[in-house]
Amino acid sequence: MAHASEIDPNISNSDLLNFLPITQGVCQPEIQLNKKSEDLIYLAEYGEAHAQSFSKPTLEHIHGKTNHEEILQINEMVIEGPTSHVRLLVSLAKRGVLDERLVLEVEIKRCLLVSLQILAKRREKGNARFRDDKDFNEARFEYWSAEKLAAALVDFDEVTKGKYSRVVQGARKELVLNLGNSAEMSMGLQYFDRALVFAAKAVQIAGTCSGLDEVDQKVALKDRFHQRSLAIQRNAALIGHDKFEKIALGAGVVKALFQIAKNGKMHMEGVFTSYFAAEGLWNLIVIGTQRSDESWTKQFIEEHDVVDWCLKAASSAFFVCQRTIGVMGLSLLVTQCFLYEFLTTEKMSEMMKTLSQCILSSPKLWIDQMRDPATTWQSLYCFGTIGTPTAKAGRYAPRYYALFQGHAAWTIVNLVGRYPVPEQSFYNDLIRQDPQLLDLLLECAGVKREAWYPQLEVDARTAEALIFMLSIPAEVVPGLEVQVDDRVIQARLEQRWRCLMEGVGLLMARPL
Repeated sequence: MAHASEIDPNISNSDLLNFLPITQGVCQPEIQLNKKSEDLIYLAEYGEAHAQSFSKPTLEHIHGKTNHEEILQINEMVIEGPTSHVRLLVSLAKRGVLDERLVLEVEIKRCLLVSLQILAKRREKGNARFRDDKDFNEARFEYWSAEKLAAALVDFDEVTKGKYSRVVQGARKELVLNLGNSAEMSMGLQYFDRALVFAAKAVQIAGTCSGLDEVDQKVALKDRFHQRSLAIQRNAALIGHDKFEKIALGAGVVKALFQIAKNGKMHMEGVFTSYFAAEGLWNLIVIGTQRSDESWTKQFIEEHDVVDWCLKAASSAFFVCQRTIGVMGLSLLVTQCFLYEFLTTEKMSEMMKTLSQCILSSPKLWIDQMRDPATTWQSLYCFGTIGTPTAKAGRYAPRYYALFQGHAAWTIVNLVGRYPVPEQSFYNDLIRQDPQLLDLLLECAGVKREAWYPQLEVDARTAEALIFMLSIPAEVVPGLEVQVDDRVIQARLEQRWRCLMEGVGLLMARPL
């Protein structure tokens, strides 16, 4: 919103001021986790505030056959909150709103001081990640988050013409140090373009700000390479289908299981036969290698129309257990089989829209079917027995509905939060395919956590999906204009920013 306000005159001062209490609320000092706390909502919110998002590594990386690894992409709320707040203050200052005393002076100073404290802790955390764990990726992630906040503070100091220079003293030094550290970590990860961008900006700022905030002109870019330790320790001998499974696959078990899964029978035995057949298909994927999974996924799509079948089951199957198995299938196909590589933009948009509608559906169907003696037997997939009393089954029904929502939300996140990360133009095309998708995701991001499942993460995960779809490029620090000698890199940086602003424009074009 802050960056969009600089290019979109339709965003009013009132719009910015309306967002200020929200960002101000999350501009708070970091708190220590009370591990003995039994407050589930507190623990869930703490975990959400400190959560990091990353793309899942491929099995080739797990087996050491490729250098492609997981890339952290979205920073924790404890630092994104202050960054967003300071950015809003920058926008308001540029418009002269702060001169009108519409924002309390004491509150501005408080937020600036809190931001500086968090800034220092971020760099210390990055240092620890590098020093103690030799984790270049985690360390780079911490430094990058600190850069964005430091850049916002420096921007605010310049826009307000030094009015708060004593309060933000040290921000420039932190910016230079974190840029230099990011360059070093990028070199260690062999991301040479990013290393060049970060190092160039660090040197530039160190030169222009020499003497301010104890900024040193010397910024080191070390030629250090690092092989990351394996992200997942797994016995390779256990991966892949055994002799019996290969014989079954060769004999046509996949076709048979799909026929059973699609039987459409409405009595208990028929429904559970269908349920377990689908579950068997998903298990064949779990125990297979990535190469075999890709092959079977193609067959699932071309010969058995698995995507449409799962979508139909998830959104409109009569029995709630069938809806659950449909969402579970989509989730597994996305996470284990990289389903998004087989999807057109149109189909991916349809899939995300359907999953969003699943999230926004009501637990009423779950409650009604669990309370109805004629369908309470579905509690088998909840409690492991068909003899659960209707009162108990009905009481726990909303909880299992929330799990259904969670599967749908995570599937959406994994669809858009893929690796390698697509260019912003891909997400813009996805939005243009059906702009209503943005409305649905925003509505999902407002889903409340209920007492029956306080750790539900639908709000956070769907908001995360929106961030992926309108994500700041990893080598860009908002507010800092980067000039590098390499024309190709410079052109790519400018193109990525233009595409991001196009995406922001698509978001702002949606009706209120």
